Amino acid sequence: MQTNPHSRLKAFCVLALVVGLTAVHYTFGGHNMDVHLFHRELFFIPILLGAFWFGMSGGIATAVASVVLYIPRLIFMQGHLTWTTLGFQAVVFLMVGALLGWLSDRAKRQRQAALDAERQAVVGRAATAVAGEMAEILGALRRMTAEKPENLGLDPDYQAELDRLQNMVEALSNYAPTPKKRLSTDINTVIKEQVARFQETAEQASVRLVTSLDSKGCPIHVNDEQLGDVIAALIRNAIEASPNGATVEVSSLRSGACCELSVKDQGPGIKPEHQARIFTPFFTTKPGGSGLALAAGRKVVSTMGGELTLQSTPGEGARFIITIPRENPET
Repeated sequence: MQTNPHSRLKAFCVLALVVGLTAVHYTFGGHNMDVHLFHRELFFIPILLGAFWFGMSGGIATAVASVVLYIPRLIFMQGHLTWTTLGFQAVVFLMVGALLGWLSDRAKRQRQAALDAERQAVVGRAATAVAGEMAEILGALRRMTAEKPENLGLDPDYQAELDRLQNMVEALSNYAPTPKKRLSTDINTVIKEQVARFQETAEQASVRLVTSLDSKGCPIHVNDEQLGDVIAALIRNAIEASPNGATVEVSSLRSGACCELSVKDQGPGIKPEHQARIFTPFFTTKPGGSGLALAAGRKVVSTMGGELTLQSTPGEGARFIITIPRENPET
């Protein structure tokens, strides 16, 4: 439940209605059952508001409060209502609160999904345009290096900056991936290719890069190039986050109808306040980082019907997990 001032005012309104109706219910009407049945109808007002404003939890909480406060007054009116009738009234309160709360939650999720999709589309279009421009600039710089390296002063950091720019171009391109042909492949094959690609980088950083692969393998139907780019970004981040002598483990697991791939490091981990934003475009805590690799990775994996998630405890490293549906889950 939200805790901003606007939400607190709504909660106060619901509470005030319940308390006010309870006072009226116990003060007026005497033994006139028609009056108390009218009070019953009034109790639906705070239940409806609680469900509409605060979802299922708010609807149920308001319904429970209404039952606890409304029913006892009728119990004292012996002979007017049976226990079955009272129980049915309690069930109706709870059902209305739960059902309307569920509908309210679903509507909020749908609105949020539509907003997210619109935002992703806008960022994706911008990323595609920027990536195209950056790729042209990068290509020109590389041609200059190949043709006349003396004009660049032979800066030893120049190539490293070009590589960083290339990584940014790839991240931008992946954030708005174009539809590519999917093929049947084994997730272990994709892992081995990327681990071999980064072995030298890991050695230079004094980090052990190891694998723990499911011996049965795990067939998936994906674009191996796009998935490879996502794995590469995860391995690169893990190596950069790891201290000297640490180990980065890339593993695979056939789990039910899915294939699970994980990249685990022994770095400082990710702070809890950052974990909720780690997949947000342009959010980064790494100096010089683009904040796009993880956002692009999650988007790419999502287009494959999978999910990219994070498990991290500060001081104990981070573990990024890719879950993708198996090609033939029945086998």
